[in-house]
Amino acid sequence: MPTISQLIVVVMALVSAGCAPEVGSVQWCKGLRVDMQKQTGARGGLMSESHLSPSRQDAIDCARLPVLNLPQVEIHLTTLQRTLRLAAEHAVSQTAREHGLQCRSQLPPGTGMLFSFEQDTRSTFWMYKTYLPLDLLYLDEGGAVVADSTLPPCPRPKDASDGQWRSLCLQQARCLQSDIPPFRHVLELPAGWLSKQGLGREQQQRLRLQWAAPGDT
Repeated sequence: MPTISQLIVVVMALVSAGCAPEVGSVQWCKGLRVDMQKQTGARGGLMSESHLSPSRQDAIDCARLPVLNLPQVEIHLTTLQRTLRLAAEHAVSQTAREHGLQCRSQLPPGTGMLFSFEQDTRSTFWMYKTYLPLDLLYLDEGGAVVADSTLPPCPRPKDASDGQWRSLCLQQARCLQSDIPPFRHVLELPAGWLSKQGLGREQQQRLRLQWAAPGDT
């Protein structure tokens, strides 16, 4: 079965040739969601997609991206039966949130990135210049999960301009997060990591998270 990222590249070629629904249309979004459901399964997380390598142009863009030294937090993910621990970078500023996990070549198991906002939001998380499939947990102010999603990489289509690439990634993100309620925090994890810890989709949606600087928990 082709990966979501491969399907997106094929669809973009078909759109350019006039043989597929316009990117961002209702039909395009519906097809993308159906393909995601096939890829993720009941356990959650992409089960068959590995990370992508940046193209030559992307690598040049990534080289220009500043390196941010974000604060670290230790996160406890609690269910009725157990507690999982992981280390995460904490993106609190607007700059850090926009930077996110762009241009990362890996995200080791048991690590992630926590995004915090000053107030509840419905901001869209996109996968522009992000080459790792991710699971996202959307949290309320108290750390309870209010929604979840899985986002595949959004590779640059062949010969696409940066503007076209941005537009594609934004439309993909909007399609896959259109029903997300307001949230205060988001935790990004390697796709499938929670399921590998034995947590099914329903258990993931019942998680409660707490975090603090290392040594303060």
